[in-house]
Parts: sequence; C-alpha cells; structure tokens
Amino acid sequence: MKASCALDHEVTDQLLADLRKDPFAGLGWQFDGVEFPLRFAPGEYLRATRTSDGVCLGVALIVRSLPGCCEVHSFLGELARPHMKEICKMVVRHAFSVPSTERVTAYCPSDIPAAARRAASIGFKHEGTIRNMAKRNGKLLDFHVYGILRKEFEEWQQQ
Repeated sequence: MKASCALDHEVTDQLLADLRKDPFAGLGWQFDGVEFPLRFAPGEYLRATRTSDGVCLGVALIVRSLPGCCEVHSFLGELARPHMKEICKMVVRHAFSVPSTERVTAYCPSDIPAAARRAASIGFKHEGTIRNMAKRNGKLLDFHVYGILRKEFEEWQQQ
C-alpha cells in the first residue's frame, strides 16, 4: 500500500508561523504564562506532507531529552485528520531509527481526546497524568503521558 503522506526536514520559520495561526495545530501553547517562540525546543523538526499534492499537514518535533529516551510532539492541522495514524507511526518509527533510543514519550492534552486515542492505537501505554501542565486560552490543562518501548513498538508493528 502506497503511503498517503511523507516526512522530511523542510521546516522553515515561515511554515511554523503559518501553523501557529491554526489553533488546531497547537503552536499557541503557553507554559507558565509565557508563549513559546516558534522553535520552542531544540530537537529534530519534521514536516508531514500529503504525497498526492505536497500539501503540508503539520510538523512533528522529536526531542532527545535523556540518553535512550525521546519525546514526540506533533502539531497537525485539520487536513491531517485522515492521515493522523500514519503520520504518528512514521514519526515514532523515525524516533526509533536512532539505535540507542529505547523509549518514546508523548504528551497528549486533555482537551484533545483524539490525541490519546491515537497514541494508544499505535501501541503507546498510558503512564500517568500531569495536572495543570499548560495554559491555553487562559485555561489550565492536564496532559496525559503515554510511553512506548522499542520492544513494544516492534511487537506492535508485527501485528
């Protein structure tokens, strides 16, 4: 089956600024009342595009925080909805492409239940909830923490 989307490293500041205008993209998060700059974390930025026409669907960020561990964050617009599972699988596969990576963590905002369902659908396990982690539109939000180990992801891919 041909992939309906692709990942690349063509993430520009203009692309991030454009995505920031889309509230679904999630780039307007505030932590401790301070809005992040466009490139809010050092890490590997990946652009997700639709293969049929090259339209940008959003951006994923992989932050390698501790040896053997990384976090994945995705900022996907409305057009990405039909491709979410495929994009998430590609991002996690890319995160595990570094041989030393043994675990991937995803933080899912409590006001976007589809994010938690998507994480669970590709093998992530719910590991806890961080209360009042971020503020968006003046409202404090909890984040659900999901994690997957390399072995679990490899087993999930075999199914």
